[in-house]
Amino acid sequence: QIGAVTINIFGVGAERFITPIVALIALVVLYLFLRRFWDRWWALTATVLVGVHPAWFGQMTNPYLHNGLFTAMLVMAGWGCIRLLERPTFWRSVVAGLLFGGAPYFRPIEALWTVPVVIVLLMARRLWWQLAVVGVITVVVQAPWLLAIRELYGSFLSSAYTPSGVF
Repeated sequence: QIGAVTINIFGVGAERFITPIVALIALVVLYLFLRRFWDRWWALTATVLVGVHPAWFGQMTNPYLHNGLFTAMLVMAGWGCIRLLERPTFWRSVVAGLLFGGAPYFRPIEALWTVPVVIVLLMARRLWWQLAVVGVITVVVQAPWLLAIRELYGSFLSSAYTPSGVF
């Protein structure tokens, strides 16, 4: 679906660049996260090692592999949630919801384990209204794509990789 939207906006062939661009953004976010714990050279070294690691590099350079996009978006969603936990504000809740809503967009079935993790994190810190904001934004981001998936494959959490999608 993201490929179809990209083709309609930028033209045929542009969809090949989605995964590498999102992967680069995720590496920058990973660097910003690691920078909190280490000095800039150690954080940069760790980020470069992740970027050239065969598992990351293989997923992020394959333009049509949804695992890479999910992993990159999950890195960004984790950063957004950590920023929200550090200083709970309305806008950080919106950013966390947008980033978190974008992660299962690429692999909807992963919502089964990612949603409970985010709920537990926010409930443990007693961030009730932030949980509500993140939840609403996530549903708004996910709704159009989940409806399209339901129409295409018969279930909200199906894909062409699940048996219901194949049959």
